Amino acid sequence: MKLAIFLAACAALACGHSTTAQTTAALEQSRSASGPWRASGLYIEKQRDGALRVTRGEHWDARIPVKGVSNQGITSRVTSVFATDGDIHAFDINVDTDDSGLVTLRGHVNSPHIAAKAIQDALGVQGVNAVDSYLTW
Repeated sequence: MKLAIFLAACAALACGHSTTAQTTAALEQSRSASGPWRASGLYIEKQRDGALRVTRGEHWDARIPVKGVSNQGITSRVTSVFATDGDIHAFDINVDTDDSGLVTLRGHVNSPHIAAKAIQDALGVQGVNAVDSYLTW
């Protein structure tokens, strides 16, 4: 059930939905999903360890390293974006980045909408190719 709510929140954010009615409608549509899922330009798949991997558009090949952007730089930029987003409590989310541009988010947020927003914010940072979310709510 948490996965369905999360997918609905991702779809609502990606579509620009902001009302409760629209989010609820997206939730109803995601109940029949069996994965991997596509939600408004996002590709979402469940990993073996329980994370949800979210990428833009399609399945992502982790073997391709990011050039010209440091892991620490990506982590700092993602954390900065969280700090400027009034809905996200940046200190509640731990951010790690590997050499291929995979950002891992761990922590507890208030709702699936906030988790989806954190993922969207992270995907918007230059150098981020994918996000593995271990966020709970």
